[in-house]
Amino acid sequence: MLWLTDEEACLFADISTTRFYEYQAENPKFKARKEELKKTPNMHAKRNWVNEIKGGNYQASKEWLERRAKDEFSLKQELDTKFSGEVKIDSITIK
Repeated sequence: MLWLTDEEACLFADISTTRFYEYQAENPKFKARKEELKKTPNMHAKRNWVNEIKGGNYQASKEWLERRAKDEFSLKQELDTKFSGEVKIDSITIK
């Protein structure tokens, strides 16, 4: 839940990484739950952001719209940079 790597979590919990990976291999449900819990910080951050918006925070609202409703509110233009064609260079002179 602290968004740690497996190695960091083992160090934090004072367990060996070898035993951790053995246990994980023996218990697939543990591995699945561990991966779910790694998403916890993102969920907290989203909740905090929504709470700021609910509280009338203009900046949080503006940032949300710029990221989540890009077509209407993005400050950046996204350009299609695909090129299909040919570029010919006859000569190059370097001085």
